[in-house]
Amino acid sequence: MYPLDTSHALALAAVGLITLAIFRWLPIGLPRSTPEPVYQDQQPPKGSHPSLKYGRIFRIRGVPLDWGADHVRSFLEEHYCSAGPDIKSLAPEIHGRSGTGTVVFRDTASIPYALQTGSAWRIPLPKRETDQPTRDEYLTLDGDFHGITTLFAPPPDDHKVDVVAVSGLGGHAFGSFKERGGTHMWLRDSLPYDLTRESTGRPMARVMTYGYESSVAQSKNIQNLEDLATSFHTSLLALVGTPIVRPLILVAHSLGGLIVKQASTAQGPCGPEI
Repeated sequence: MYPLDTSHALALAAVGLITLAIFRWLPIGLPRSTPEPVYQDQQPPKGSHPSLKYGRIFRIRGVPLDWGADHVRSFLEEHYCSAGPDIKSLAPEIHGRSGTGTVVFRDTASIPYALQTGSAWRIPLPKRETDQPTRDEYLTLDGDFHGITTLFAPPPDDHKVDVVAVSGLGGHAFGSFKERGGTHMWLRDSLPYDLTRESTGRPMARVMTYGYESSVAQSKNIQNLEDLATSFHTSLLALVGTPIVRPLILVAHSLGGLIVKQASTAQGPCGPEI
């Protein structure tokens, strides 16, 4: 091996630097990652036309209990939407710490981009005036309606019974009970007013719907019937674990009926009953 003088070493170093520069800046060599695009104000880029996975009806959760429908609408319209959505329902969630509701956007252009693509949309709420440290709070809008969603809740003095509906295979917790091409939803807009107290004529049922991943086409869900029933049973524990346990009516069809049956029979003698 021959010794390498200083001039040769400098020449090789220069060649190495040039080679690295070529791989770094020219469109050849190793692939380079591209950052995900960020859309300002949840709006899609020009020329982008995502399909609406859930139409124009969405669920909203995390609503402060002292907010009414007008407050929710004006908050969305003022801060995030060109046209505020119509608030079709607003009721306390089953845990009682915040409210949940259903909203309908008036046109496709006013729907935030995240919702257009099937994702959830989280909106930070204003900080509350308090001397104690608090966690960040959000309004969350989504279209999948997974878990229990309260569609109607009567006043506490009139509340005598709970109703939970479970959709079937390939169904949707909201869409399966809604008129085709319209916004009328049987569980929300009709059933509460059919279940009334005989003495007063006022609605007496809290009406809820339960959603789960039930799609068939291109589904990656690997849950079996037992898994689905266990998740459903766990969701119901919030209802039967309260100081006042009310009668529970379960409305189900197709796969939803099998889930209800499995959930009601699979619990051991020491487990909570539904």
